[in-house]
Amino acid sequence: MLLTIVTFVVALSILVIGHELGHFLMARHEGVIVEEFGLGYPPRIATIAVKGGVQYTLNAIPLGGFVRLKGEEEDAGEGSFLRASPKSRLLILLAGPVASALVAVFFMTIAFVLPHPIPVNQGARIVDVAPGSPAAKAGLKPEDVIVALNGKPIDSVEQLISTTKEYLGQEVTLTVRRDGKELQVKVLARKNPPQGQGSMGIEIAPVMALKPEPLWDALKDSILWTLKLFWITLVIPIWLIRGMIPWSAARPVGPVSIARITGNAMSTSLATGQFYHIFFTVGFISAALAITNLLPLPALDGGRALFVIVEMIRGKKIEPKKEAWVHAIGMAILLFLMVVITYIDIVHPINLSNTGF
Repeated sequence: MLLTIVTFVVALSILVIGHELGHFLMARHEGVIVEEFGLGYPPRIATIAVKGGVQYTLNAIPLGGFVRLKGEEEDAGEGSFLRASPKSRLLILLAGPVASALVAVFFMTIAFVLPHPIPVNQGARIVDVAPGSPAAKAGLKPEDVIVALNGKPIDSVEQLISTTKEYLGQEVTLTVRRDGKELQVKVLARKNPPQGQGSMGIEIAPVMALKPEPLWDALKDSILWTLKLFWITLVIPIWLIRGMIPWSAARPVGPVSIARITGNAMSTSLATGQFYHIFFTVGFISAALAITNLLPLPALDGGRALFVIVEMIRGKKIEPKKEAWVHAIGMAILLFLMVVITYIDIVHPINLSNTGF
């Protein structure tokens, strides 16, 4: 429990600092005065330092952070956020999510530079065997590796699937590697398997080996992973509506689940000595932070940016007090949702076996 709490607080602090640093640096670049850089949410515990007119503070609730700009809700004179041009305000708002995305790339790159699971062309690994299936009757077990089918070498999952299609309705001979030994197993490749099962009744995955990547390849893979997460976020609603994925697979997670995920990643890293787990997990969460903040919801960076975009289109600023009310209501709704999600996290914990890298 202590390891989970410490890992969560440290990881979240790093990610929040990275996110808020994006807002901070862009505000300074655009000539907007930063009055406070806070780690955690008020009440304030202490002022760590005052430098360049900026108060650096430590606050009591360790679940976030903030940058307080001069004149965010009303014009406070020269250097106010509201006096900045729409372009400057938009850049400041988007700088946080962009910084979070860069932090995600940074941590994922570290994970990929370290030895981590990479598919190798050494067969197809059995993950699960359906009860009562031909594979179960033949005695196949999870972690068996299929290396040949009817004498044809099998190097990958895709090759096993394509080769099996050639023998549908027939009994095939699999060469299986188990505990360092090779076995010959006869299995029926069904032509019409039950819904949700393959022809033999096995769930398969690539054979993995722990290998590091060169820095340049690791950087490219981390960028692709981050972009992939953004893309998945965009298409998940479509997948849900079409029934391509179950609704349970898209459940939101709150601080409790995030704490459990980071704690599990750190425990796994310490137990195995393979620290790619924790670095990848922190990078993944930072990417999720970037995506969440870009959502066009009141109180979030994306919602505030939407107001600026509307202003740029209509050529007229929305009254600051009205916008402030919208964001205040939005924040109240988000806090309520956070309470609900936290309750769900506690009552129905996520399956940590599906969160590993």
